[in-house]
Amino acid sequence: MSKIGFVLAVTGQSSDMIFNMACKTAMGLKACMPDIPVHLFSSEEIAHPSIDKVHALENPNTRRPKIEALIRSEFDRTVYLDNDIHAMSDFSEIFETLRSFDFAIHPNGLANTLDSPKSFWGKSPYATYNSGVFGVSRSQHAMEILNQWRDRFEAKKWSVDQPVLNALLHRDYPSKVANLPKTHNFMVRKTPTRERLYLPMYSPLLSPPKVFHLSGITLIKDLHATLRDRSKPFEFGHKLTQESRLRFNLYKDLKAKSAGKRREELETYLKYWPRPVRKMYIHHITRVFP
Repeated sequence: MSKIGFVLAVTGQSSDMIFNMACKTAMGLKACMPDIPVHLFSSEEIAHPSIDKVHALENPNTRRPKIEALIRSEFDRTVYLDNDIHAMSDFSEIFETLRSFDFAIHPNGLANTLDSPKSFWGKSPYATYNSGVFGVSRSQHAMEILNQWRDRFEAKKWSVDQPVLNALLHRDYPSKVANLPKTHNFMVRKTPTRERLYLPMYSPLLSPPKVFHLSGITLIKDLHATLRDRSKPFEFGHKLTQESRLRFNLYKDLKAKSAGKRREELETYLKYWPRPVRKMYIHHITRVFP
């Protein structure tokens, strides 16, 4: 059994857009972490240079193939990714985290929503976990929770899987869960008109996002043509709002940018901030990029 690896999961017809998105996710992973294997659990046979191995799903009709993919993963430490994930840089440190924890997952800060555990015990003081980026170690305890997740999800015939997962992680087990930072599952949202995408507010001096979660990207009709092209990674920067596009440019190709270029881009972006805040950030930028 290999030590570490990524898994993706998809059901449907191989011509469906979701299959092409899985290939795009795999391409992003290989661009940032070429030596880490990527496995796909699929209801259909598919071949792509960025996918190292394809596993046939035992239950191709499941609504959430991610659970089976995690249970059957060949890796000691697995990171599962949704098919709308775009890697910006190396985030393989999650695998090191899984040496000490059963799970690594981002709490998205929401509570008492459809995806919260409220359906199980009422109002909850806990933030809900988003399983779009989900690290799992192959410990006995972790495998027990994954099997419980599968059994409860299938028995209840839920349309979403996260309420069951949150109930298991928060209430039913004293799990060892590492809370991943926002940088490792940074949500990209759609505007109310579904014509543009935007990045939620985030300090430009904090660590740049490493993983973009392109939530709702399939609802942007102008992107459907690119989403069906499995030969190229995700292309969405041109559909961001103007402010978000400037911020997105800050995070791109960081290793290739000089300190002067990064400072120039930060100062351009900060023109959108109120004057007192802008002055404070300019002060810090001067210290970071003298």
